[in-house]
This record gives sequence, structure tokens and C-alpha cells, in this order.
Amino acid sequence: MTTKMELFSHTERSARRKRIADQILKGDSVADVARQNNVTPHLVYASCKQFGVPIKREKEAWPVILKRLFDPKLAFTDISEQLNVTVQRISAIYKMAVDAGIPGLPVRKVGVDKKTG
Repeated sequence: MTTKMELFSHTERSARRKRIADQILKGDSVADVARQNNVTPHLVYASCKQFGVPIKREKEAWPVILKRLFDPKLAFTDISEQLNVTVQRISAIYKMAVDAGIPGLPVRKVGVDKKTG
């Protein structure tokens, strides 16, 4: 996302939110739609709520996330894209696992991804 705030009219904001909701309706992931539209995942969820578009996501994704965290070849972004959850959620689950003392997790810097540095 850019740091410069873009100013939109009410009509333009509404059209953008509709476009975002339509992308989700077509099956795109929240992360992809947010990236493509230069918005936060929160705005994607809000747009879908506004237009009554359900977001398909795994309610109990954390066990799958935890399993994939054991694969040192997978970056947080890889897991995020595969499971349609935010990188922040992946990072939070990793931190909880480390804090709980779960053995065998690859050492990772929380908040730093091998793809982004």
C-alpha cells in the first residue's frame, strides 16, 4: 500500500467497494484483492459485508497453519496465499506456538518473511 492517501468521492469509493466485493464473489482471495486494489484486508471484508458477499474461509485454519509452519520452505506469504488468511495471522500463530514451547518449528523472524526480506 502507498503511504499517500488517495482522495475519492463518495461515488468513487462506493464503486471501488463494489468492484472489490465482485472480485471476492468471483473467487479471488482477500489477500490478492487487497493487494490488487492497494487496500487493507479490513476494507475487503467491509466491502463484502456492505454488498452481502460471503467470504469463504476455513473457520478452523490454525491447525493447518501450524502444520505448514513446520515446513521451512514455506514462507509466511506462501501459507497466507494457500489458506486465504493474512500474513499477520500466520505470524501470530507462529509466535503462539513458539511461546507454548512446541518443539521442531523452524526458527523464523516474526514479521520478516523470506520473500519480502
